[in-house]
Amino acid sequence: PAAALPAFFGDIALDHAEAIGFPKPPLETHGNLGIATMSFMIALAVVHLAARWRHWPLGGGRGWLLWGVSLVGVVLLIVTAYESTKDTIANYKKQQLEQAVRQVIPGAETIRTYTVDGDTVRLATAGDKSHFYAGYDHAGKLLGLAGEAASPGYADMLILLYGYNPQCQCINGISVLQDHDTPGFGDKVGKDPEFLANFRALDA
Repeated sequence: PAAALPAFFGDIALDHAEAIGFPKPPLETHGNLGIATMSFMIALAVVHLAARWRHWPLGGGRGWLLWGVSLVGVVLLIVTAYESTKDTIANYKKQQLEQAVRQVIPGAETIRTYTVDGDTVRLATAGDKSHFYAGYDHAGKLLGLAGEAASPGYADMLILLYGYNPQCQCINGISVLQDHDTPGFGDKVGKDPEFLANFRALDA
């Protein structure tokens, strides 16, 4: 059961991630590491069964050695999974964010990230926690601004992106950046056309 349950729920998670458009390379990596983890756990189970059948004592040094090998194996798998997929996941999140900004700032060809530092607005750097986005056309004209906001959902907080149009001084639309609600039910906030229409040309 210790190997079967992670494999079962892992397959469900991978299928869902692929269905929502997550890139395949990190999914394949996690899938392969999941198979390696399951194989490792099965191997440990076989060792335990063989030890009991042969009446080998697993206490003392042997027991500590077995637990040490298990711990090192699990840590190596976790570190490998993180290191081999972090860049791909970061790029995917960046692409999703840019897509969301273009959705709430129609026509934006160039996107720049800014932050407010006291009374000064400057280009954001990696260490800045608070920021907003500006979208420009091909001539460098400002088309709109986009900022993140949080709202309670059914299961967790929804992270939203609001678009602001300086021409009409109004909210020009929203896009959902993070949503952990039930697919097909709680996630309709970002897909229901009638609901999303409420955030077009909304005075702000």
